[in-house]
Amino acid sequence: MPPVDPAADARKLSDSDKAVLCDWMNEKLGGYGLMTVCSPSESVMNLPNQAVCVAAFFNFDCKVTVEEVETCTIARAPSHACDRNPVGCHHLFCQP
Repeated sequence: MPPVDPAADARKLSDSDKAVLCDWMNEKLGGYGLMTVCSPSESVMNLPNQAVCVAAFFNFDCKVTVEEVETCTIARAPSHACDRNPVGCHHLFCQP
């Protein structure tokens, strides 16, 4: 796990903590810019680089903890993010 407080609100992290979390997430999902073909008609692409991740990933509509981001990332890792909403990711979409 990345060295970021798991209870912290991911939206309120410093840019340096967001960068650490981005690097960890993208490493788990196969790397920045990785394109994964999920099916003949669908593919997903990881964010292209750390700067884009820091600027764009953490714009949640509700409080999402670092631990919830970590849990979702681990759940999505086996499919390289093809499974967009596995168990453990509902908090990222602000669903209880």
